Amino acid sequence: MSVSLSYRSKVAQELAGRIHHIRFNGTLLKNPATIIVLQNVVTVTTESITGLSTVTKIECLDENMELISHKDLNITLSPSKVIDFEYSWEVNT
Repeated sequence: MSVSLSYRSKVAQELAGRIHHIRFNGTLLKNPATIIVLQNVVTVTTESITGLSTVTKIECLDENMELISHKDLNITLSPSKVIDFEYSWEVNT
């Protein structure tokens, strides 16, 4: 039995309301620049970041700094670049 798109969209809206911070590599904290919900997909874009040479982990945190979700990565960057990260979740059954 699948869950309706309407219900999944409500869950996505709830998730979006809980997102307050994005943490990179366990220390660098950024606030979301935008949080967009399109049906059952939540997309967060961070403030611009400079000076990162690698990204090993992205963590999504609530207002109490409690972990909502995380992703382990291995991305190498040029420290002189200005970057914006976009992080998305799809609410499924």
